[in-house]
Amino acid sequence: NISVTSADTIDNVISKINSSDLGVSAFKDKIFNGTEYVETIAFSSKATGAGGSIQAADTATADFMSGQLGFSLDADNKLTAYKEGTNAKVTINGFEMEKLSNNFTVNGVTYSLKNTTTATGPVTTSVATDVDGIYNKIKEFVDKYNTLVDSLNEKLQETKYRDYTPLTSDQKEAMSDKEVELWEEKAKSGLLRNDSSISAGTNQLRTDFYSQVNSNGESYQLTQFGITTSSAYLKRGHLEIDEDKLKAKIAEDPQSVANLFTSGSSDSNYSDKGIMKRISETLRSTVKSIESKAGNSTMGTSDYLIGKNLNSISTEITDMQDRLNTIENRYYKKFSAMDSAIQKMNEQASYLSQLLVQ
Repeated sequence: NISVTSADTIDNVISKINSSDLGVSAFKDKIFNGTEYVETIAFSSKATGAGGSIQAADTATADFMSGQLGFSLDADNKLTAYKEGTNAKVTINGFEMEKLSNNFTVNGVTYSLKNTTTATGPVTTSVATDVDGIYNKIKEFVDKYNTLVDSLNEKLQETKYRDYTPLTSDQKEAMSDKEVELWEEKAKSGLLRNDSSISAGTNQLRTDFYSQVNSNGESYQLTQFGITTSSAYLKRGHLEIDEDKLKAKIAEDPQSVANLFTSGSSDSNYSDKGIMKRISETLRSTVKSIESKAGNSTMGTSDYLIGKNLNSISTEITDMQDRLNTIENRYYKKFSAMDSAIQKMNEQASYLSQLLVQ
């Protein structure tokens, strides 16, 4: 809806219509009616093709369009003076069809009509698989996956230096900045060694890649497409591509390549999901598992395991400090009482000494 007041000019009204979501656009111009130039407002539907019409939504709008803007409306509040749009007529491979828009898709090919064949002559199109383009996309994906899995494997196998414990404030003051940096680098090494969340995630990623994918009655295996795992033990899950074999498969049957990576949906059975959907779910679950342990920037310390442990340790420290303060106060009282007793004994000894002298 738009709001029009008595203070609005015609130009204001047109501007409001054009910036709204009413489904129409408006313009004002002077049109020659055979005798003179008359200032005219025209509406144009944003819908394409034949059968479109412009209609007032309610009585108030109809009254404004007829009374204030001068449009003629029929009994259904539709404009009576209009020029109907036409559908795009196109013939593809001898089959004639009509389309509501100049942009449409037939058999997986998207067409954009720019002119008529009366002006340009018949148009010939050909479609071929972009083998290099598809290959480069797959290679880019595999390279990024390898970077991720190599990084995770490095963390899982990183050496842990147990003799390098976290430094205290006094220890840091006694060391140079470089010494502190090198020490803390050793102290942090191996913190994620054999971490259960990361280890489970990397194992599942390997399963996601090498498990059979079922789509449209066919079964696909990654090795059929020239993608295999590295034989190096330390590069567990690292992928390698046989370029010639993969390109040949893309040229021969590009749909099978698409099925391998993208088939299925989030609701499909695991075996019916493509590799991309599988690893997307695995990465999300791995992140959640890590967050349940280490948290994230939006979580409170009581929402994840390490935070809960820190809170527990902090509470224990506070309780221990309270106990130490209690013990300290008790000893202070005892020492104070002992000092008082010694003072009294000294006074009594002094008094007795004076009596003996007399």
